[in-house]
Amino acid sequence: MIENNKVDQKNITAAGSVAGRDLYDQKTTFIINNSILYREDTVLKSLLLEHEHEKTFDPEYREFSEELNKFFRTTLRNNLRNLEEKLNDGRRDYLIDLAHI
Repeated sequence: MIENNKVDQKNITAAGSVAGRDLYDQKTTFIINNSILYREDTVLKSLLLEHEHEKTFDPEYREFSEELNKFFRTTLRNNLRNLEEKLNDGRRDYLIDLAHI
């Protein structure tokens, strides 16, 4: 059993943030541009830049990214089935009453 939730952070150094528990994004910058105030998430921006870099230099990563984008661009068909139809189609109609609970 844990007695307390304390962390000793004496005599430590770091190039970035240090946390003993939760660390909230303090690397968020607010930018005023043409009277519009918006938040720039520097962590997300860094990840996107890394993603673009990997797509440029790694053919396998680029292919993976393209396949993933195809998945996200796929539109849903209008012939969606409800759970009862899926159970019937899968010959599991005996589960329909249980599914309604």
